[in-house]
Amino acid sequence: MAVQVWEVIGDGDRAVLNERLSEKWPSMTTDDITRELPIGAYTTFRTYNHHFAINVESHFDRLEETARLANKPISLQRAIIRAGIRAAIEITSNSDSRIRILVDLSVRPGRVFLLLEPLRTPAAECYEKGVDVVTSRIVRDNPQAKLTNFIFIAHEARQSLNSRYEEILRVDEMGRILEGLTSNFFVVVYDQLRTAEHGVLLGVTRSIVLKEALQMGIEIRFEPVSIHEIAEVTEAFITSSSRGVLPVRSIDRKRIGSGMPGPYTQLLIKQFEKKILKLLRPI
Repeated sequence: MAVQVWEVIGDGDRAVLNERLSEKWPSMTTDDITRELPIGAYTTFRTYNHHFAINVESHFDRLEETARLANKPISLQRAIIRAGIRAAIEITSNSDSRIRILVDLSVRPGRVFLLLEPLRTPAAECYEKGVDVVTSRIVRDNPQAKLTNFIFIAHEARQSLNSRYEEILRVDEMGRILEGLTSNFFVVVYDQLRTAEHGVLLGVTRSIVLKEALQMGIEIRFEPVSIHEIAEVTEAFITSSSRGVLPVRSIDRKRIGSGMPGPYTQLLIKQFEKKILKLLRPI
């Protein structure tokens, strides 16, 4: 099914969806359509059981924080946007949806667009055996701001990507692996869970995983692993709203640990799934 696109317009205390936008790009992907819309702040999340999601307010917070970091501060009409999302979900009738909220920061600052597509998640085999990823030297200006112009950069990086690879991991000038283009990145080295804290987007799923790891007594070190330390990595995984906790079995064709999801990763997958059930709220 094609991606559905609307501008959300407030009419008093209710939301109105401008459906004409859906007809402009009948066969384009969410990222392709995003590049056609005004440059701005964006966030992406998924639904569960059609009408539920986790930490939607955190996504609104991220949009406003991105606007502030871009020196274009805004205050979102959160109730209006929620109403727009609910209306859009009913129109699409997707079993579950991947939802992107985009806030215009360049043409008419403050305009809100919704992009909905049927949710696609990695196959069960990916969680059982892990996925392959590669690294690349990609710079994200203003790294804690989720601006749509980075989607242009990510698109170029993916053009030559072999389909066997799930994700591209960003590496800085010192060879440290920071994050994926659409995910956060974790490793286990000498029984420590390591992840970058600076120079990356602090994802909603990442924060849940860190809280669960802390409660389980796992030692956490906020320092990215270097590409030169891959041989010492016993486990690795990426996190995002649509993937959850997804094991990584190789980085740049170098096998991680045994090549299968390790005990910390398996435990965090289970804990994350349990936590999700507690965090689900109607949109």
